Amino acid sequence: GLTTALMLAEKTSGSIAVVTKETIDQCNSKLAQGGIACVIHQSDTFEEHLADTLAAGANLCNPDAVMGIVKKGPERIQWLIDIGAHFTTRDELGDPKEEHKGEFDLGREGGNHKRRVLHAGDITGAELERVMVKTVRNCPNISVFENHIAIDLVVSARLSLPGQNR
Repeated sequence: GLTTALMLAEKTSGSIAVVTKETIDQCNSKLAQGGIACVIHQSDTFEEHLADTLAAGANLCNPDAVMGIVKKGPERIQWLIDIGAHFTTRDELGDPKEEHKGEFDLGREGGNHKRRVLHAGDITGAELERVMVKTVRNCPNISVFENHIAIDLVVSARLSLPGQNR
């Protein structure tokens, strides 16, 4: 939801509402410990990530949809970094080699045959939630309504207004 609000905010000057039944940071995403699988290293390819994902999904996934998501990965990771997300690097974990300074510490999880999982220690969800909440709160055209419940969506047709239903 926060990603959607931020994407909309980039494309419109209109008002965007985020409605949460608890506080904005109370969510399951915050509890995620793993990471984000993404083709980020030159030794990896989109085709290999696709093959791993299809195999892990028992070939029930739509290959075109998976490839579309996989190809957007590097761009989305860069967007997260640009808004302030921090992913663990090898030098942070004590790798003394100068050529590894600033290089992401890529993990290998699940059905991935290559190291392609970016993480923020073992609190990746909390890190992403932290930066998303901060960015949403700083966005002038996003209003956050915490401890609220949306029970009805009022659209123009319900008000008998002419034109396209909005």
